[in-house]
Amino acid sequence: MKKSLDTIFGFQKRHFKEMITIGIGEAVSLSGIPLVGTAAGLVVKFALKVLEDTAEIRVPGVQPSKHGRFISEDSFFLETIYRHERPVWRGIPYVEMHSFIDEIITTKRANIRIQASRDFFDLAPFEDPDTESLRDAAEHEFRNQRRMTHDSDVIRLDSVSKEGDTLVLDIRRTRYSRQVRSNLVLDFVPDGRETSLRKALSDERFGHLPHLSDTRLANTIGLAILVFYKDNGRLTPFFVPRTREVAIFNKGEWHCTASGAAEWPVDPERTPETFEAYILDDLYTELREEVGLEQDELTNILPLALCREMARGGKPQMFFIGFTDLSHADLVERMETARKTALPRTEPTEVYRMPFFRFPTQFPDAESIARSFEGSGFTSEGAANLYYAVRFLQSAEKDADG
Repeated sequence: MKKSLDTIFGFQKRHFKEMITIGIGEAVSLSGIPLVGTAAGLVVKFALKVLEDTAEIRVPGVQPSKHGRFISEDSFFLETIYRHERPVWRGIPYVEMHSFIDEIITTKRANIRIQASRDFFDLAPFEDPDTESLRDAAEHEFRNQRRMTHDSDVIRLDSVSKEGDTLVLDIRRTRYSRQVRSNLVLDFVPDGRETSLRKALSDERFGHLPHLSDTRLANTIGLAILVFYKDNGRLTPFFVPRTREVAIFNKGEWHCTASGAAEWPVDPERTPETFEAYILDDLYTELREEVGLEQDELTNILPLALCREMARGGKPQMFFIGFTDLSHADLVERMETARKTALPRTEPTEVYRMPFFRFPTQFPDAESIARSFEGSGFTSEGAANLYYAVRFLQSAEKDADG
C-alpha cells in the first residue's frame, strides 16, 4: 500500500522538527583539497529546501508513482530486478564501481585517465525484431512528450580498468538519441505489447545489470554535483527543485545542484585527452547553464564515486562535491537568472524557481539519508550524491582528528 504524502511530504505542511546537524569542523583548503578540523562548533547542515505551496509544485494527496512511462525509478522494483547486485545502500539504486574518497583523503588527489577512441559508437540491434521495434515506438513517444528536442554528441563509457593507482576510462563519442533509444526507455511498453527492453535484458542476466560493454545500450556518462555553501557558518548543500519536463527524475523532487550527460568536446582534435578537459569542463558547463555558477565562483570540485544506475540499466554515473563562497541568496539569484535564460529555449527546463519557504530535514549520518530519501522528497540521484558527500566529509573529519 502506498504511503500518503502526509508521511512523505507532511513536513511541508507542518513546521518541521528542529534541524539536526553533523558535527564537522570548518572546511579549509589545503593544496586545493577541502579538509576539516579548524573551527569547533561549525557543522554540516543538510537543508532540504522544501516549499509550502507554489504555483509550480503542489503537494499531492498521494505519493507520485515511481513507475514512469519510460523508466521506473521505484527502488524496491529495481533492487528486485537486480537482486544479485549490491546497491551503495539499501534503497539507493546505484552500484558502486569505484570510490575516490579514500584516495583523495590519503593522497589529496584522484588519479583518473581518459582514453578516447575516435570511432563513433552506434547501438547494436536486439536479435528479436519485436524487441528491437520497441526502440522506434519509444523514441517516437519520447519526442512527442518533448522529453528530447535536440540531439548532441555525448560520451559513452566502454570500459573501466585500473593501472596501478590510476583509474582508466575508455570512452567513445555517441549521440544523445542513442541513449533515448536504450537507457532512457527501458520500461516503455506500447499498447498491445507485454515486454520491455529491461525485461529482455534481465532475462539474459537474471538478477544482474547488463554488462557495461553491452553494445545494445548507449551507457553514456552521467555527471552529478552537489555544491556546498556556508549558511550562518554551516556548510549546506544547495539542492534545486527538479521540473517534470526532463527525461528522468521528473516527479518535482529535490535534486543535486546540477547534472547531465557528459558531452563530447566540440573540437576533439584540439582538446587535451585529460579528465579535466573531457569531464570537468562539461561539468562546469552544466553548473553555468542550470544554476548560473561560473568556474571562478567554485573553490573546489572533487570526484567522489563512479557508479552504475539501476534505473537506467547500469548507465555510468559520476558523483562530485563542490564548494563555493557564495551565499544562499547569491546562489538563488544566479539560479533564477539561469532559469529565465533557459525558459525561452525549445528544450525542457530542468529546474523550477526556488520556493519562498525552505526548511531543513534531519539526517544524523550518511546511512539515514539512504534509508529515508524517498520519504524526504529527494530524487535517487540527489540522495546518492548527498550520501557520498556525507561520506567524504565524515572521512575528512576522521582524518583531521587522527
